[in-house]
Amino acid sequence: MAKAHETGHAKNVALFEAFIRVCASYKDAYNPSRPDLQLSGLKALLAQAQQALKEVRQAKRTYGNATNNRELAFKPIMSLAACVIGSLESSGANALTIQDARAILKKLQGKRATPPPTADANETSEGANEPGTHSVSQRSFDNQIDHFSDLITAVVSEPKYNPYEPELQVASLNTVLAELQLKNKLAEEATNALSNARIRRDLFLYAPNTGICDIVQAVKSYAVSAYRPTSPRYKNLTKFQFKRKKKKK
Repeated sequence: MAKAHETGHAKNVALFEAFIRVCASYKDAYNPSRPDLQLSGLKALLAQAQQALKEVRQAKRTYGNATNNRELAFKPIMSLAACVIGSLESSGANALTIQDARAILKKLQGKRATPPPTADANETSEGANEPGTHSVSQRSFDNQIDHFSDLITAVVSEPKYNPYEPELQVASLNTVLAELQLKNKLAEEATNALSNARIRRDLFLYAPNTGICDIVQAVKSYAVSAYRPTSPRYKNLTKFQFKRKKKKK
């Protein structure tokens, strides 16, 4: 669906370029008093809209790369965490530390670390409110970073945790954590950049009075007075139909 919307924006800009060519073909007969409706104003708006579309395409490419890189970086985390806990368990670590580490793994997996509260039979009788529960899903990238950091803190506090495997050693775990934080930061920045690029594009295409859609309508209104409703010149301009961006409900 998003791709179809992007195509629609590009089509509007292409139509606007063709619309300007029709206006230019009228030569001296096209002479609106408003500066933004004059050919120089229309061409300036077209250039801004084309640049805005280019910026959206570039931002989408950066966004796709950044989010893909983040997915790849986070993919092995649960497996790595499971290996860390296995090493912790085999080290003879404190039972409470192991219990805490297992709870962290459950959070990484999106599972509830403790069972949900059960309601008293009297409280759940007909007409009574059921106890409130909270979402157990903690699989957002920010949460995964927090949970993985907690796991590192847990094993650092255990003197017996001293694995031979390089990838399970604390220094390596901290390197992984730093990489997760970086990849997440880059993805968030790319998300914001794409959002801002789309806002800028929409400003040139759909802003009231100054966007392409309203400018085209103003040109058509000018054409009614300059050429009359039944004239070929006016009818040529009315053939151009631009799709406005749908408002979110």
